[in-house]
Amino acid sequence: MKILTSIVLFFTILYCCLGWSSTQHMIIFQIALNELSPEKFNLFNATVSYMQERDLNYAAFIELACMPDDLKGWHLNEMNTFHFYDQLFYDGIDPSDSPLTIDYNSSVVYVTKNIIETMKTKIFKPPFDGKMERSFMLKFLPHFVGDLHQPLHETSRVTKNLIMGDAGGNLFPISFGRITNLHALWDQTMNQIDYIQRPISPDEWDKIKEYAKNFTTQYTRKSLQKELADKDVDSWGKYVHQFALSNSYVNITEKSRPSNDYLNINWEVCKKLMVLAGYRLTDLLNELLSDPKLINDFALK
Repeated sequence: MKILTSIVLFFTILYCCLGWSSTQHMIIFQIALNELSPEKFNLFNATVSYMQERDLNYAAFIELACMPDDLKGWHLNEMNTFHFYDQLFYDGIDPSDSPLTIDYNSSVVYVTKNIIETMKTKIFKPPFDGKMERSFMLKFLPHFVGDLHQPLHETSRVTKNLIMGDAGGNLFPISFGRITNLHALWDQTMNQIDYIQRPISPDEWDKIKEYAKNFTTQYTRKSLQKELADKDVDSWGKYVHQFALSNSYVNITEKSRPSNDYLNINWEVCKKLMVLAGYRLTDLLNELLSDPKLINDFALK
């Protein structure tokens, strides 16, 4: 019965754990957009606009970063596993005592790599010319690069009581106002960023820009040059996973209130990882949007 209960809980939480909160995703995207040239931005816009969703009517371009989570509202749940890669953290349990295995081929790491591969593809088999495929894939890149940098999207803690894992902290209860589990605490960056209601207004977009400016002032490219030298997406997932082991599950116990030290230390971790995600997204976009075929296909000479 315990195994069955764990499996039911695991797949229930699988449905709902879908990334940094929308405000955090928009900040990461804004960090990337701030560094794009007008030419690269126009090409990005032309590419993602090629395939228009019937129901997509965002008030601001920045909301595109939230689209993969918005798919839930359209009942497109087949992509839910694309948001995370729960590398296993065995806490007080031998790996042989858990039947849990993780499918790398549906993880955020694997999917991000496939988006990049599709964007770099030069030849598509007729009748496909690559425009629809690359327009579709590029829409997902900002969000998934963001998810890849949330430690509890790269980890699942396995214990004797949760042999199917805690779904990235979703099954780690805490007491912190409306935030009731560890995953949500990290999604909401220690509750340090004001929630911005969507659709966003011009004034609210200015708030996002201010967050992006402040974060990148604190964490410059120079301060992150070692991390930015690593271009391997698999390595990114392993790097972020280490923060779950060294920070997310450390100095906190279930059903307790996070200490001020925990919140302050990990607020800095959240900011650093969000900025790193934004810079890495910029670097990916600059590379992908330099493709002559993409420039030609979308008529930007």
